[in-house]
Amino acid sequence: MHERRRSERHLLLVGAVVLCSVWVATPAAAEHTADEQITDSTAYTLRDGEARVGLWKVEYGLLDRLDLGTYTWPWLAKIASLSGKYEWYRSESWSVANKLSVLRLDLQDWSEESEPAVFQVVPVEMGVSYRFNESWTLSVEGIYTNVSAEGSYNEDDLNGAAAVTNFQWTSTVEWRWTETLAVLLHLRSLAFQGTSGSGSSVTMPDAYTTVEVYGEAQSDVLDVEGASSATLILHWAWSTFNLRVGLGYGNWSLPGVNFVLPEKTYIPEFDLFWRW
Repeated sequence: MHERRRSERHLLLVGAVVLCSVWVATPAAAEHTADEQITDSTAYTLRDGEARVGLWKVEYGLLDRLDLGTYTWPWLAKIASLSGKYEWYRSESWSVANKLSVLRLDLQDWSEESEPAVFQVVPVEMGVSYRFNESWTLSVEGIYTNVSAEGSYNEDDLNGAAAVTNFQWTSTVEWRWTETLAVLLHLRSLAFQGTSGSGSSVTMPDAYTTVEVYGEAQSDVLDVEGASSATLILHWAWSTFNLRVGLGYGNWSLPGVNFVLPEKTYIPEFDLFWRW
C-alpha cells in the first residue's frame, strides 16, 4: 500500500514537472519579438494602446511612439510624478527617443508642521538603440537630472544634497538567449554631479532678520568622482507577465531621481510587470 502511494506521488510529481516544462517552452508565450522590445534603458516605446503595469511604474502607449507614465513608489511618499517618452526616429536597425520626467515633493504634504519647502526633480534622457540582428541589441543613453529646492529648509538636515545636478551615461547590451529569456549587461557611469545653483533656503536668525542662501550647499555626498556600476540582468517575458532579476556592483544611482551615492556597494535588480 505504501509503495503504491509512493508511486502515485512520483507520477504526480513527474506530471507536474512535464506540464511546467511545456508551459515555459511554449513559443506562443514569448514576448521578446521584433514588435515587442524591452523599453527599460532603451530607445524603444510601447505599441499604440499598449499598457504596462508593474511594481515600479505604470505606462501607456498613447500613440505608436509616445508613452505616458508615472512612477508608482514615489506616490507612497506623496511624491507626484509624470513622464513622457517619444521615439522620434525608427528604422529597421536604429531607434532614437527622448524622455522627460518630473517628480515633485512638497514637505507640507507630509505634515502641516513641516517647513514650507518644495523639491522638484527633472530628468531629461536621450536614448539610441541599434539592433545588430534578432539576438543582439546595443542601447546608449545620456541622462541629465536637475534637482531644485525652494522654500525654507535646513541644509544640514539634508546633508547638502537638496539642490544638485548630474549627468550620466548608460549602455545596455541585450542578448536574446531564448524566446522568453534575455540577458542584459547594464553599465552606468557618472560624468558630473554637483550643486545646481537652483536651490534656495531661507533662515531667520532672529525675529527681524531673514537670510536667503542660493545653491551654496557642499557635502561629501557630492564627492563621487569616477562613480560607475555594472549590473547583469535576466529578463523573462511571457504572454503578458515580465520578470527582471539581477545583481550589480558599483555606485548606486537612486531610481527616478538618479542621485549617485558615493560608496560602492552591491546593487540588486528586481522588477515584475504586465504588458498587454
